[in-house]
Amino acid sequence: NTKLFMNHFLLNLIDKIFVYHKWATILFYISEYFEEHKERHTELMRQASQIGKRANLEIAQSIHALYEEMKFIFTQTLSSKHSLAVLDFVFTYPVFRNSRLSELTNIPPATANRFTKALLEKGILTLKEEASGRKSALYSFERMMELVRFNEKGRLKPFQTTSKQIQN
Repeated sequence: NTKLFMNHFLLNLIDKIFVYHKWATILFYISEYFEEHKERHTELMRQASQIGKRANLEIAQSIHALYEEMKFIFTQTLSSKHSLAVLDFVFTYPVFRNSRLSELTNIPPATANRFTKALLEKGILTLKEEASGRKSALYSFERMMELVRFNEKGRLKPFQTTSKQIQN
């Protein structure tokens, strides 16, 4: 048993040394490539960073503009002292269930249901999943989701809907 254990231990150790040597060789070639193309690599990384910063700034500005636009619409649609609490909740959780809305905003469940129904009828929210048994319906604030989704090429998908397209 001891001999078998030692054989297994040595084989395992040799295997690890071989794998380490293989990876060390690969990493050496990669680091050699980056060393030879250091200036180009650094410039490409700077450009990618600038593009990322610009995209993030554009997203933040778009979210802020949407928030300001929705303030008036939520206040008008809900006609309640809870309007801004619901707006803040929807911007924080753009995909949510009514039970969560009620729980996190301390709005009574019946009132939360009335709010989501009004926003759904107005075209602000989208029903993603019907209520089933004890599980409340799943809603989505698509205009917000479209701001933060990426398409298959890694570029942002702009939102197409405008406040004029929201039903009166």
